[in-house]
Amino acid sequence: MKHASDLTSALNALLNTSYGECFDFSSVQSDVLPPMRSVEHILRKSYITAAKKILRFLHGAPKYFVVCFIQKYDLLNLKKTIRRLSQSAGVERGLKLKNYDLGRFSLLPNTDWDEIRDFKELGRLLENTYYQYAFRRGYAQFSEINDFLLFESFLEKAYYDELINKSKGLGISHFLGSFFDEICLSSFLRYRFEFSMDAPAILPLLPIEGCFFFTEQVFWKVAEAEDADEVFEIFKKTIRKNAEINGENMQEAVDNIKEARDEKCRKTFIKASPLSFSPILSYCFMKEREVSELIRLLQKKRFGLEM
Repeated sequence: MKHASDLTSALNALLNTSYGECFDFSSVQSDVLPPMRSVEHILRKSYITAAKKILRFLHGAPKYFVVCFIQKYDLLNLKKTIRRLSQSAGVERGLKLKNYDLGRFSLLPNTDWDEIRDFKELGRLLENTYYQYAFRRGYAQFSEINDFLLFESFLEKAYYDELINKSKGLGISHFLGSFFDEICLSSFLRYRFEFSMDAPAILPLLPIEGCFFFTEQVFWKVAEAEDADEVFEIFKKTIRKNAEINGENMQEAVDNIKEARDEKCRKTFIKASPLSFSPILSYCFMKEREVSELIRLLQKKRFGLEM
């Protein structure tokens, strides 16, 4: 796929892999390409399907963690529903949502997200979930300023807090630490430099308690930076001599954090220690990263970008 000459060739190469069975067609022509949104949705569904199979063999705390891990797709359903409900009636009828079906592992099992008619009903459905307070706070803020940023940020923070809570006692902090480092670094840069938010407003939105390197002490140091390059320099000095934090800029540093986690996952999965949850978590990370990389590759082929 990487060396395919165009999107048509890349998609046909994909259809010759195990992912091919997820699609209802066996080949594509350049003049009849499927919508990329549909391709992305099918690839992500393949990850959910794989996770559901794993869940058949898990019990107790490991099962609850994996269920929460895949409920990030319910978070996507929730965000899409909020945006749909905020649209005018005319726009709403033309807005096509592709929801992710988690079945009995869904946060709201037996609920059709497309049938939710207003925010009051959505709030009632979320009342007994870990989103209840974040939804109330976000909706109140949204009603005042009509801005999705804080609404979605509150919901994301609630999800990550629940994931951290479900990870306790599983001995997987060495995996999740870099995962949350990546999230907090990316989110901080976005909030600070794209939306010009002040540090005190950003801190409550970040799942810092799950991080390994990006502690609150580090946060206040990088909060003094004037731009992303300075954030990188401060962060590199603070976490000096760590192999995972290197590169020429912050994007490379984030990529290196991902690559170091991938390598750790591969080694853990190959080792496959008996009675350990780590190989299962490694598989979940690796599978999801593979799907993300496939989508990224296809998007580059779509726009004719260099790999």
